[in-house]
Amino acid sequence: NVFGFDIETEAIENARHNSEINKCSKIRFELGDIGIVPSGDYDVILANINRSVLVEIVSDLHRQLISGGLMVLSGLLWEEKEPILRALPRGYSFMEEQRLEEWVSLVLKK
Repeated sequence: NVFGFDIETEAIENARHNSEINKCSKIRFELGDIGIVPSGDYDVILANINRSVLVEIVSDLHRQLISGGLMVLSGLLWEEKEPILRALPRGYSFMEEQRLEEWVSLVLKK
């Protein structure tokens, strides 16, 4: 099962549309912030948010990611990479980085 959330209605609508196009039916989408995420242990967390929000919620994300789980961070500016890596709790291994112009995505393993 997959749970997706966003604070913007348009983002939720786009995500629902993309899940339908890709025939992904077991995805639940809700409008709201990190507080609406069901408690549990997650194998993968994808956070496509800006640095200031990410730094605020990284402890919450860390608590819900299983040991050995992957955290994918995207929507980040290249110059924000190092401050974000420093903000992460200990115990993450850097797995991969994708860069497109001034943007970067990071894959980390807990």
